[in-house]
Amino acid sequence: MGSAAKHWTAIAALGDRVEAALQASGVELWMGGEPTFVAANQLEDLQWRTAALGAEKYQLGLSLLDRLVTAFQLPQPLLLEGTGKWYPGELAPRWALGAYWRRDGQPLWRGEPLTVSTATTAAIATDAAQQFVQTLQQVLQLPVVEPWIVPAESAVVLPLLPIRRADQPAWATCAWIAPESANLVPLEGETPLGLRLPLQQLGDIDLPYEPDDSTDLDSWQPGPAILAPPNSLKLALVVRQVEQQLRVFLPPLISVPAYLQLVQAIAKTSDILQQPIRLEGYPPPRHPELLGLQVTPDPGVLEVNIHPVGDWRSLVAQTQCLYQEAQSLGLTAQRFQFNGLPTDTGGGAHITLGGRSPQTSPLLRRPDLLQSLISYWQHHPSLSYGFAGWFIGPTCQAPRVDEGRPEILYELELAFEQLRADLNPAAIDALLGHLLADVSGNTHRAEFCLDKLWPSRMPTQQWGVLELRAFAMPPDAAERLLQLLLVRALVAWFWRSPFQAPLRRWGTELHDRFLSPAAIQADFQSVLADLNRAGFTFDPAWFASHFADRFPTLGCCTIASDWSLELRHSLEPWPVLAEDVNQGGTSRGVDASLERLQIRVQGPADRLRSLRIICNGWQIAWQPAGLDQAIAIVRFQARQRPGTLPLATIAPQIPLEIQLFEGQQGLGGCCYWPEAPDGGFYEQLPTSAAEAAQRCRDRFQPMAAIAWQRWPILPSSKEFPETADLRRSRG
Repeated sequence: MGSAAKHWTAIAALGDRVEAALQASGVELWMGGEPTFVAANQLEDLQWRTAALGAEKYQLGLSLLDRLVTAFQLPQPLLLEGTGKWYPGELAPRWALGAYWRRDGQPLWRGEPLTVSTATTAAIATDAAQQFVQTLQQVLQLPVVEPWIVPAESAVVLPLLPIRRADQPAWATCAWIAPESANLVPLEGETPLGLRLPLQQLGDIDLPYEPDDSTDLDSWQPGPAILAPPNSLKLALVVRQVEQQLRVFLPPLISVPAYLQLVQAIAKTSDILQQPIRLEGYPPPRHPELLGLQVTPDPGVLEVNIHPVGDWRSLVAQTQCLYQEAQSLGLTAQRFQFNGLPTDTGGGAHITLGGRSPQTSPLLRRPDLLQSLISYWQHHPSLSYGFAGWFIGPTCQAPRVDEGRPEILYELELAFEQLRADLNPAAIDALLGHLLADVSGNTHRAEFCLDKLWPSRMPTQQWGVLELRAFAMPPDAAERLLQLLLVRALVAWFWRSPFQAPLRRWGTELHDRFLSPAAIQADFQSVLADLNRAGFTFDPAWFASHFADRFPTLGCCTIASDWSLELRHSLEPWPVLAEDVNQGGTSRGVDASLERLQIRVQGPADRLRSLRIICNGWQIAWQPAGLDQAIAIVRFQARQRPGTLPLATIAPQIPLEIQLFEGQQGLGGCCYWPEAPDGGFYEQLPTSAAEAAQRCRDRFQPMAAIAWQRWPILPSSKEFPETADLRRSRG
C-alpha cells in the first residue's frame, strides 16, 4: 500500500475543504484526464512496449469500455467504434472505442442495449444491408432513391445530410451516379468503407443548400426531406455486413440534434427488422449537454479519455472505479524496466481543466488563472519534473515553457501584460497559443497545451479546456487523486490570489541542480508551504511513495562506524538525435545512453568538511545538505550511444566505483552497474516485483576501504557547476 492510500482519510477530508473553497468562489472547475494502462502479464509483447495496435489490446479495450459503461451506470449510452489518431507512416487510423450519453439522463440510444462488440451467431440474410437501408429511408421519410451498392464489400451507401432550406432544417439525399463508361470504385484500404468513399469520382456538383448546424438537442423538427441533385452530397451513411455482423457507419455531421435523430432512426430500424447492429464511424458533435469517454490505443499502452466531472467526490468515485475495473481485467498502471527500476506505463496521464461548457470555463472567464498556473509552474521545477515520466527536457512530450526557447520568457511576459478579464477567447489564444509550444513549434507537445482551449483556426476544438501534460501515470488511484487534488488546491488558491510574480530566468540551473532528487523535493516542500499559507495543508508524508518511485534508491550501505552512503536515481534530459533514414522514411531516435545519479553521504557534522568522494578514479565536488549530509550529482555514459561506432564516442563508464575518504582515511564505498552486473544486458523484463527488486540489489555492491592516492580533481563546468560529468574525465 502506498503512502497516499495509507493517508487516504486525511487526503479525502482535504479534498472536501478544497471543494468547499472552489464552490464558495464560484470557480466551476471540471476535471478529466487521459490515464493509461498496460497488460500486467504481457509486458514483453510488442503491443505493450512500442506498438500502438495489437489484437489483445483491442480485446482488452472492448472489455474495459463495457465494464466502465456498467460501472459508471451510464444512461442508455451510444456505443460506437470510431476512428482515432492517424500518424504518418501508419496504414490506417487507429480505433477508438467510445461511449456517449446525455447529462440529463435522457437515453441517447432508444433501441436494444448496445455493446461495442455486439456480434451474433445467427445467420444474416445476404440482402440484410439493403433491407436495413430501405427501412431506414422509410423511417426518415426520405425520397425514393437508389442507394449505391458495393457488392465486393457487402455494403450499401446512402448519401445523407441535414440541410437548411428557408430557415428550416430538413434531411437531404441524392443518388450517386458513376461517370460515363466507368463505375464508382471505393478507395483501397482496410478501414471501414465510410472512410474510403470515392468522393473525388463524384465530380464538382454544388449542393444548393447550406448544411444544418443546429445545436438545440430537443427542438429540431425537420421539414419534408429533399431530393438533391445527383452527386451533390458528399456525406453518406454506410451499412455493411462483416461476417455475421451488420455494421452501420455514421457520417460526420455538424448538427447535434440531426445526429441524435439519425441515431434514433437507426435504433428504430433495428427494432423493426429485429436486426442487431454495431455502430461505427464518427461520434456525436461536441455539445455541452453530451458527455463521452473513449478507450484508445497508443504506443505500448491502452489510453482512457475519461469524461470530466465537476466536484471532488465525483472525481474520487470515478478514479477509484477506473483503476478497479482496469485491474479486474489484468491491466496495471506500473511496470519495471529491464534493470528492475520501477517506472510508469510510459503513456502519461494528462490532466484536463475546464468548465461544464466552453463559456463557463474558469480559464476563459478568468485569464489571470491561466497566467497564474503557467507562472507558478515556471517558478517551481518540481511541478514540471517531479510528476513527469522518465523522458524529460526540450524534446520530450511535455517540455517546460523555458526549455529550448529561452527568448520565449520575454515574449510571455509581454503577453501576460495584455491579459485582461474582458478579453474574448480568441484574443487569449492569439496572445498565448503560439508561445506554448516545443522547440519545433508543436503546440500539442507542451507542458501547458492550449489546443483545446480556444484555437482560432480549429472551431471544432474550442472547448475551453487546458491540458496539463507533464504527469505520468501513478500506480494506484490514491496517488492519482492526490495529484488531482494538488492541482485543484492550486486553482482554488490562484482564484482568490492570482500569482503574478515575474518569470524566473533559471538558465542552465534547470538541467543542473533541479535534476537531483534533493533539489526537486526541496522545491516541492516550498510548494506545499505556499499551499499551507493559503489554507490547504498537504502533509509531505502523503507524497513519500510517489517520490520513492520517481527517484528510486539504487542502493545504500553503512560504511565505517558513523558514515552511510546512498545512491538514488536522478533525472536525465535525453536529447533527440538528428534525423535518420529508414524504411518508413525519416525518424529521430532518443539518446538514452546517459544516466545521472545522486550520491548522498551522511556522517558526523563536525567532520563532514573533510569528506572526499572519489568516483571512477576522480575526485568530485559535493554540496552540503543540512549539517551532516553531503550530496554529489554524477552524470556518466551508461551505455553506447545508439547509431555510433565505438571509437566515435565516449565508451561506457561502467561500473561506477565510488570510494569515500575522511581526509586521507579510507571509509569504504560501493560499485554500481546501470545494467546487469556482468556488464551485459538483461534479456527479459522482470516477471514480478520480487525479481525486479533482486536485480536492483544485484547491481549495487558495497566495497571495502582502499588506500588514499592523489586522485585527480574532475574538471567542473560553469554551465553545470553542481554536476560531476564523468565524460569530462581524461586518462
